[in-house]
Amino acid sequence: MNATLSVILPTYNRAHLISKSITSVLDQLSPGDELIIIDDGSTDDTESLIQQKFNTPLIRYIKTGNQGAGAARNLGIKESKGKLIGFIDSDDPWLPGKLSVQRKIMEDRGDIVCCFTDFKTTKSDGMVYSNGISFRLKSGPPWIDQLKTERPLDDVVDTHIFGNNHSIFYGSIYPVLIDGNYIPVGTSVTRKALLNPDDLFATDVKTYEEWEFFGRVAKRGDVAFVNIETLHVIAHDGPRLTDIDYIRRIEVEFKILQRVWGTDSDFLKSNRQKYDDVIIKKSIILINHYLKDGQSRKAKELIQLNSKIPLTYRALSFLPNGMLSFMKYLC
Repeated sequence: MNATLSVILPTYNRAHLISKSITSVLDQLSPGDELIIIDDGSTDDTESLIQQKFNTPLIRYIKTGNQGAGAARNLGIKESKGKLIGFIDSDDPWLPGKLSVQRKIMEDRGDIVCCFTDFKTTKSDGMVYSNGISFRLKSGPPWIDQLKTERPLDDVVDTHIFGNNHSIFYGSIYPVLIDGNYIPVGTSVTRKALLNPDDLFATDVKTYEEWEFFGRVAKRGDVAFVNIETLHVIAHDGPRLTDIDYIRRIEVEFKILQRVWGTDSDFLKSNRQKYDDVIIKKSIILINHYLKDGQSRKAKELIQLNSKIPLTYRALSFLPNGMLSFMKYLC
């Protein structure tokens, strides 16, 4: 019997886009599965569209006040009944064959905490790019060497639509995720039984909440990556659940690094230098942007907080705030 699966779709004012995502899920659900749509306070026609166009018991529609993507996904997890949890965004539909492959992989290895895949991207100019992870990183996945075990996909899934020469890579990705989130949330399937309240999405940040989520999930065990594309990311204009300015993004990265890897004493025993290097790199980026933005006090506070900041920056901390503000013209 197939492991039941709950798919969580958070949305906000996407009535004009959401139909493709909903259809891409419904076409792949099995008996006992469900699609949970969390409407994060939409003021458009999302609710009436779903009621009129998608009248099926496979869908559970829940409307809430506007709280952000993290809170919406958390509510979906709490409401879910499936043994496996999948995620999809309202503007990025799944590609055919996704669930049948990932469900089988998760059933085959009960110790796997999460399975994720590659994706394709359509940019705003209409250009389509395959191998989305490599396209985003401008290089091949840096964690392939970290996933030590490789197995042909055909050994696990005997019938699929993805063609030949695809592999499943197993192993721990937790140490590599400190560099950034390499797990596209819309490609992932996670084992619900291994989640606890600490593993849910952060609600005090408005971006990168999926990075913290997958950091905590990956800490619990091995993951599986399949080098197939199961998601279509479509660039477009309009409001997003995670709109946020660049400085705030870096500040959020700091918070997540400290909460996940900075509090993990076992990780730091063997990876302290790696952690410090990442923090210093982010600090320098943020200091430069504070100075460019005229936020000299924040730049100075950050320099003083980290004794491992290079001396050229530490010298700045002794300058008066008024003088330091002129540094924005030099950055």
